[in-house]
Amino acid sequence: MKNYKSVFIFGLLAALLCGLLFGLLFGVGRIYFRLTDGFRMGNIAMELPQSQDWEIRSLTSEEKATRDEALSQPYHYMDKGHQAYVFESDDGKYVLKLLKFQRVRVPEWLRRTWLPFSWEEWRVKRIEKKDRMRDSLLLSWKLAFDALKDEAAIIYVHINQTQDTEFPLGQKLILTDKIGLKHQLDLDRSVFLIQRKAPLLGPTLDQLVADGNLTEAQELLGRLIDLFVSEYRRGLAEKELFILRNTGVYQGRPIHIDTGRFEWDPNLTQPENFSRELKRKTVKLRTWLKEHHPELVEDFDRRVEVS
Repeated sequence: MKNYKSVFIFGLLAALLCGLLFGLLFGVGRIYFRLTDGFRMGNIAMELPQSQDWEIRSLTSEEKATRDEALSQPYHYMDKGHQAYVFESDDGKYVLKLLKFQRVRVPEWLRRTWLPFSWEEWRVKRIEKKDRMRDSLLLSWKLAFDALKDEAAIIYVHINQTQDTEFPLGQKLILTDKIGLKHQLDLDRSVFLIQRKAPLLGPTLDQLVADGNLTEAQELLGRLIDLFVSEYRRGLAEKELFILRNTGVYQGRPIHIDTGRFEWDPNLTQPENFSRELKRKTVKLRTWLKEHHPELVEDFDRRVEVS
C-alpha cells in the first residue's frame, strides 16, 4: 500500500513539475514575442523559385536614384502588420516591408513526406493553400508596383533573387530590430518593398478637424473616393475594408499603405459594379466618421453617391 502511495505522490509531483516547466516556457515565449513582435531573420527568409510572374519592369534613371537613396541607410524597427514587418529609414522618409514568411511557409518535411489515408489529402490541401497565399501576396506586390506605383507611393519591389543577374544590387542593409539588435539583410537574396513613409488617414483627419480645416478634410475624403474609382475603372480591386488602417496621406493625397491584397477584376470597370463596390468598401469608414466626425458624413455620402 505504501508503494502505491509513493508512486502516486511521485507521479503527482512529476506532473506538477512538468506543468510548471511548460508554463515557464510558455510564459518566456510570450514575453519574448511581446518584446520582439516575433521578428527574427528566419521569418523573413524563404527559398523561392525564380519566376517571370514576379519580375518587375525596368526602373527609370530617376527611380533608380530614389531607390539607391532609400537603400543607402540603416533601417529601424517600426511596426508589424498582418503580412509584413515594417522598418523605418534613418532619415524618416521611407519604410521597408519584409514579408512574414512564417505565415505561408510549409515545412520541407511536409512537402516531401507522404501520409497515409485521409492525412495525405490534408497534406496536399495544406501545401496548396500556403502556396496560394504566398503567390497572392507576391503578385499583389508586383501589381502594385506596375499599376499603382504613385497611388501607393512605392519606391521599389524586389521579389526574385538578383545575386546572379546582370544587375545585382550588391549590398547589404543594416536592420535594427525592436529590442535593439542589429541584423544584416542581403538585399539580392531578400523579398522586400520600399514605400514613402506617410501618416495614417485617421489621425490626419483628426488633426484637420481639430484645426478647423473642415473643407480640407472634405477634400481629402473626396480624393480618397476618386482614388478608388480610378482603380475600379482600370479593373483593379483591393478587397480589404479597413481603410483607416491601410491608408496614409502623402503630400496631401491618400495612398495605399497595405499593398498585399490587390488583384485584377475586369467586372469592376462597369459603373454599376464599381458604384456598388465603392459603397461596400467605404461602409466601415463611414461608421468611423459618424462616430468621430459627424460633420463630415453628409458631404462624404454625397461624394460616394455621385461617384
